[in-house]
Order: sequence, then structure tokens, then C-alpha cells
Amino acid sequence: MRKFQAVVTAYRIAGPAAQKRGLPLSALLPIHGKPSVEWVIDTLRESRDIESVTIIGPELLDELFCMRYADRRIGPLAASMENITGILTTKGPEERIPCVIIPGEAVYMNATILDKLLEEFEKSNLQIAIPRVDSGVESAEDRKPGVVVMTNETRLIPAALKVLDNLLGDKIRLPDTGLTLPLLASIESLTIGSSGIGYIRSESSETAMLVFTEEELAEAHKKLPDPYSPRFSRVMVIFNPKAGKSAGLPSFVKKLFGIPRRSLDKLKTSKQYKSRIKQYLDEFGIKAEITQSKSSADAVRIARQCSDQGYDLVIAAGGDGTINSVINGLVGSQTTFGAIPLGTVNVFAIQLNLPTDLRSACEIAARGRVKRIDLGKTGDRYFSCLAGIGFDAFVIATADTKLKKIAGAGAYIVNGLLNLIRYRFHRIQITIDNQPVEHSGYLAIVGNGKFYSSNIIISPLAKLDDGRLDLVILKSRNIFRMAKYLWHLRTGTLIDLPDVEYYQGKEILIGKHGHHFVHADGEYYGRSPVRITCEPLSLKVVY
Repeated sequence: MRKFQAVVTAYRIAGPAAQKRGLPLSALLPIHGKPSVEWVIDTLRESRDIESVTIIGPELLDELFCMRYADRRIGPLAASMENITGILTTKGPEERIPCVIIPGEAVYMNATILDKLLEEFEKSNLQIAIPRVDSGVESAEDRKPGVVVMTNETRLIPAALKVLDNLLGDKIRLPDTGLTLPLLASIESLTIGSSGIGYIRSESSETAMLVFTEEELAEAHKKLPDPYSPRFSRVMVIFNPKAGKSAGLPSFVKKLFGIPRRSLDKLKTSKQYKSRIKQYLDEFGIKAEITQSKSSADAVRIARQCSDQGYDLVIAAGGDGTINSVINGLVGSQTTFGAIPLGTVNVFAIQLNLPTDLRSACEIAARGRVKRIDLGKTGDRYFSCLAGIGFDAFVIATADTKLKKIAGAGAYIVNGLLNLIRYRFHRIQITIDNQPVEHSGYLAIVGNGKFYSSNIIISPLAKLDDGRLDLVILKSRNIFRMAKYLWHLRTGTLIDLPDVEYYQGKEILIGKHGHHFVHADGEYYGRSPVRITCEPLSLKVVY
């Protein structure tokens, strides 16, 4: 049997139940605390016949937990045009890959039902098919069109989408023998005979069920099982009350550095954040304590105390600085670390593909996987993402404290631009695994993971559990070359440049010459000399 690609439509304006809860889309309507579209994605993940998943919907969906399992998201505007065929194919519009299109509100569909439908479709000679629920009783009420549309080749996807939209909009009635020619006539530029589009039989009533209204939502709560069961007995959330309060970066800066915007849960006060975090964790069956940290050192202390007292999960709710502090308190322990990213850039979240939506981040604790990852160690300070030696550490160390309180990450950008020309670059002396690096450069980045900032890749070969650190050395100090470095950072090709060196190793020594500034995960550490090591599998994380 061929493998299908799945297309999930999650762009419909909120129905009555979603509107009542202030949600913009019906696919976001929660059932047992889990958005409708996530029920659908879980079904597709469990299906033996689904090869890839594409979601059609707006950008705000990117913040959901389930998006980590989607291969791509297409905006509704692109999906309404013929170019969706080009987006979903690799070999051209004639590529014959079968497709199933399913609404983001089809929460009753499970993998067993779906796989059976796809098997029946493969046996048919239809080009586009809709399941029909048929109990065998001669009654019109027992013949209901399903909410899934299947097509046997890629070029028919626009037509199948139109069929589905017509069905859900209640714009057509389907006769027992198949779809009507007037509907076919509304599907432009396609040559499908009336025998090429029709029904396949289904005995599962779930095939025709969606959730839009309050009555349907109440029924779904009765019929669907609660997906969350407690995994941790003692949970502490260490919350940074200053997180998310600085001015946001300009949109062009966010676009340049690939920083995603927050669309959901735009809260203003610490009290609102703490209340919402507790609400979401409660929904997922996690009874957590929440405490506020007063400083970086305080967050380290609280995390270490939690580990000593037997907490099995400690969650850092804040930016990358808060996350780094809590990690430093948990390193080497049996306590699992979780993160609710509330900062501007959230590099740690990107390293582990964590959602930035508050609710979805809380959901990780209930549904995420647990594994151990490596940490880097700069002197006595641990880092999860990267350490920097040279100009970027200088920018972090010398940024104006008052400006940081007002502009957050924007303060570093301002400070960098002001100092790029007058900064005195000195060559960095580097030894890696006891081997001196000849012709070293003027700026060095030591990565534990791939990312430098948001979606900017600094070390594409890095892995969080490979027992090695990745060293990138920039050998030019020319301002124009710096601009070129930045461009190649955006494209992930920095290490391909001839004046960039790339190494992997377990121990990196930075010499005293130049007395360079050093940072670890964006927190100023001190000046060189410094020893940087990989600490294998020293942190247990839920992700």
C-alpha cells in the first residue's frame, strides 16, 4: 500500500464554542485541555499509512505543541491558490502521491479508523473520495458524509480542499450515488468525470463527527479520554518576575534574526503569568508550586535546594538567563529540568524545539519525552547552548544596565552597533584537546547545540548528546567581513567560508593573550584565560 501525505485544515473561524472562549480558530478549541488540532495530529502520528503532515493555517499555530510533529505549515492564502500543488510536491504537479485532507476539528478520528479508510480508498478506482457513514438501515439519517477527503494524486489537492470546504460549509447535499456535476463544475481546471469522484463506505460514525458547538464539546468531553496523567509527583516552577517586561524588538530586527512573535497569551503582569502557568499545569494534571527568583544566584540556589529535597521536576519560567541559572542548580542531579520560555530570543527552546506558546510549553511537562543532554562548562559555570569569546561577550558585558531593563535584548544590538568600529580585536590563543590551533582568529563561539540566536545556526553539526563541543573561529576582523559573517549565519553556511575554522572536541583552552571577554549562554562570565569542557549527559530534560 502506498504512503499518504496528510493535510490538516486549521484555518476556520471560531465556531460557537471557540468564540465563547475567545479563541480565533475552531481548531484551537480544547478538549480535556488539549486543542482539537492536537488530537488530529496525534492520530496522524499513530497512523501506519501517513508519511508526512502539512498544516494549513495562520502563523499563531506555530506556537502549539503539536507543530513539532508537522513537516510544514502553509498559510491559508497560499493554500487557496494553485501553488499549493507545487509546495507539496518535489517532482512536479504530476507526482502521484495520494493525500488525505482532514479538518483540525475532527477529534474523533483515530488511527485505526483512518488506516481502514485509506485502505478502502486504495481499493477503489476513485480520484477523489469521501467516506459515507452507512449503518445498513434504509434511512437518510443513517447516511452521512464523512469529514475526510482523499485524493489519489497531488494535482487534485486544490479540488479536494474545495470539496471539504463545501461540505463543512453545508453548501451541498450529497446524493447516495456520488457527488454532483454542478459541484464538479465549480472546481476549475480539472478533468474528473462523475465516476472519478464519490463515496467509500464507512461503518464508523466518528468519520462524520466534528466539534464546533457547546453541545458537541460536552459530548466530546464524555467520549474522549483524558490524555494527561501525572508523571511527576513534586514539581517546582522557578519564575522570573522580570521576564517578558522589556520593550519588544522592532519587527525588522525580529525578522532579521528569525525571532518568532508571540500570538497567544499576551499577558502584562507577573501575577497574570503565574496564574496562567498554574492554570495550564493543573489542566495537564500537574500540581506545581511556584516561587519567584530574586536574582540569578537566587535561581541557582532554589533549583539546588529543590534537587536536594527530592523534587522530580523543576521548571524555569523566564528567558535564557533564568534557564541557565536553574540548569546550574540542577546539573548532575536526578531532577528533571523543564522550561517555559518567556524571553525575547529563547535559544534554549529552539535547541530542543520547545514551543513559545505558554500553554504548549506547560504541556511539555505532561506529554514530552525525557532524556539526558550534554552541558558545556566555562570555568565553574555551566551552559546549555553556547559560550562566546571576544566581541559578542564584550557587548554583553558592557551593555548599559538601565537600557537592558527598558529594551531587553535590544540593548545588546545597540551596544554592538556603537562599538563594532572602535572595538580593539585581539587574536585569540586556542588549544583544543591538547592541540594548539594555528592561525587562530579574533572571535570564537563554543557551541553545545546548533543555534546562536533564534533560528541562526552557528554550528550545523552540533548535537546536544554527542559528548563534544563545537568550536567556530572567525579569522577576520574587517567590518565588511563581519557583515558577510552575519549573512552566512542567516543561511546556516558560516562554516563554509574560507576564513572560518570549525572544530569539535571535549576540552578547549582559551589563553591569556588579549584578556578576552567571555560569556556563557548570554551571561557574562569573566576574562580569559579560561578552560571550557563538555560535561556529557549531565542534565535530564523534558522536551
